[in-house]
Amino acid sequence: KQVIFPVQLARVFYSTFAFLHPVPKVCLPGTILCWMISGREFLNLSTFNVVINQTKRMIRILAVLLLGPALFSCNGKTDKKAKVADKKELLAVDQAFSQMSEEKGMKTAFIEYIDSNGVLLRPNEMPIIGANAIDYLIQLNDTDFTLTWQPNGAGIAESGELGYTFGVYAMKPKAKDTTIYGTYTSIWKKQEDGKWKFILDTGNEGIGIGE
Repeated sequence: KQVIFPVQLARVFYSTFAFLHPVPKVCLPGTILCWMISGREFLNLSTFNVVINQTKRMIRILAVLLLGPALFSCNGKTDKKAKVADKKELLAVDQAFSQMSEEKGMKTAFIEYIDSNGVLLRPNEMPIIGANAIDYLIQLNDTDFTLTWQPNGAGIAESGELGYTFGVYAMKPKAKDTTIYGTYTSIWKKQEDGKWKFILDTGNEGIGIGE
């Protein structure tokens, strides 16, 4: 079987795709030489099919080269948006934590938001870990002061499972018309149910006393 095929177009296909063919120097050049000698402008059907298959293959390669970076770029933008959303979520969680402390007391809020293996770092104390941290909070007397804080920033790990918040806290003794300010940092872990709980909490006193 023979298929009429212009010689000039055949040469273009050969120059473009011959390097992809398993035995190009035997099949395609020999065929072109026959055209030139005989003046017959046709390709053998099997050779024509080779050219068509190699054309399809090249189109696939070009599609990957051209579309690949765009797909990676889209994935990068999606990941960035997800991280921004997680960061906002964690800031909202820390703000809700502070609001619970103001409304229901520091003890209730900390027991609610601490991870089962959470760590408390407190002045003049060794690190208080896990069950000991919960016992420490249960025994805490928080009736004579109110503790609130304002998160100033947050960060999220690439995995999306860990994060941190930091900011300024305000402790208001109920017996005095003063406010003690300090800084704090909390490290958070996302639980299996999707909720955030802190795995470490620490604070520093001494950035001022206001009225």
